[in-house]
Parts: sequence; C-alpha cells; structure tokens
Amino acid sequence: MQELEETHKALDDLLKDEKGFAEVVSAMFARIDKDGSGTLEVDEVEEFILEMCKEMGIKQTPDKGSVKAIFEELDEDKSNNISKDELATFIKILFEEQRDQLAKQLKKEKK
Repeated sequence: MQELEETHKALDDLLKDEKGFAEVVSAMFARIDKDGSGTLEVDEVEEFILEMCKEMGIKQTPDKGSVKAIFEELDEDKSNNISKDELATFIKILFEEQRDQLAKQLKKEKK
C-alpha cells in the first residue's frame, strides 16, 4: 500500500508542478524524436512504443494498425505529426487517469 501511496503522491505532485511536468514532456519528446525534426512522425512513435514494450517485458506488441490509430488520436490538428503540445496533452491525461485510478484503489484498500 505504501508503494501505491508514493506513486499517487508523485503523480499528483508532478501534475501540480508545471515546470517539472514540462521537463518530463521535453525529455520524453526528445527520446521519441529520433530525427530531431521537432515533431513526431508515425514511425518514431511506433519505434518508441516497441522500445517501451521491450523494456517492460511485453512480448505481444501493438500491430501497425493499432499504432496508427494511437498516432491519429494524438495528432489533434491532423497534421500527420505530433507536436510537443499534443504529446503534453496526452501525457497529462494519462497521468491524471493513473492518479485517479490509484486514488480509487487506495480508497478501497483503506476500507
């Protein structure tokens, strides 16, 4: 339970810290943007997803169609690339969802 509490607090703190959150987004963006173009193309996103799956020990990776669907969801302005702002929006939603799920789980465990 302590690990859940620590993770929840870390996510909550990060979401409240604009500068820290921007640093996380910038680091992630730089890692994905292999060609340094300042935008993310579908092949860079696919490579990143595959790398993350490998690092996490996930053997069944998303197919190209799934990656394209994820990419299109992130590409809010339909420019066929993802800007740092679009990535930031996605990461913020993802972290908020994780924080909220952890809060629910902690509430259940405290009963």
